[in-house]
Amino acid sequence: GGSRLHWKNIHGHHHCGAFPRRLSHHSSSWSEVGKEIGKNKHLHKMVVGGLRVVNTISSVREHEQLELFCKGINTNRSIADFTILNCHFVNDGSMLQVLEPFFEKNHRLSSLGIRRCNLGSAGICSLSSSLIHARFIKKIDLSNNNIDGDSIRELVKALYLNHDLEELNLAGNSIGGENNAGCLALAALLQK
Repeated sequence: GGSRLHWKNIHGHHHCGAFPRRLSHHSSSWSEVGKEIGKNKHLHKMVVGGLRVVNTISSVREHEQLELFCKGINTNRSIADFTILNCHFVNDGSMLQVLEPFFEKNHRLSSLGIRRCNLGSAGICSLSSSLIHARFIKKIDLSNNNIDGDSIRELVKALYLNHDLEELNLAGNSIGGENNAGCLALAALLQK
């Protein structure tokens, strides 16, 4: 049951690698993978799944490694389809903040999936501040992330300047919220 990293380059070649669920305190493997992802000019699709980092003092090194991994991703400009699955290191929003340069500078990014990551309010607020820069995304899948109506309003504000959005999947979330705020915000987005 290790974590998975799957990627597909623009030539259609699939690659898949398994990584240990817990990073070694002496390991720099994730930062090295991140650096190589940043250098790669042919990476088209990337799926990261199953990562877990507990919030304890002993996991400080794991957080540092994941941050370095994300910083490597930030320098990549070829990824068009990026998915994070079942990764509970994003629910406090800190890792999504680290990825903000990726959303801002990668104009090829057309599909973003963050599924079953328990984003909650903090995660969706961080993602929203990053998505302000990602104006060319056509497909966003945020299914099953514990997102509420107030968080949806923040997301809609971020997506308002995106004129290319064709698909937004919010299945498995409580998007109504108090006074149906999330639904009303989504309705306003659809009217633009």
